[in-house]
Amino acid sequence: MIVKVSIYYFIYTFKTNTKGEAPIYCKIAVNGKQKRFSTGISILSKLWDSTKQKVKGKNLIAEDIKKMKSSQ
Repeated sequence: MIVKVSIYYFIYTFKTNTKGEAPIYCKIAVNGKQKRFSTGISILSKLWDSTKQKVKGKNLIAEDIKKMKSSQ
């Protein structure tokens, strides 16, 4: 049996906080069954690249998020 797994990151702009930051969510799909959950990280919408599913640029926030992802 072939198992198809997809992982997708996106920001949930409907839950923007008072600072203007939106939480980053992760969606995992295994053979069509999906599960979404928050990563616990919030970011300004303008710093998110939706096509690449990552933080734009080489700013301090982007570097911190990249370090967190690589340590998991």
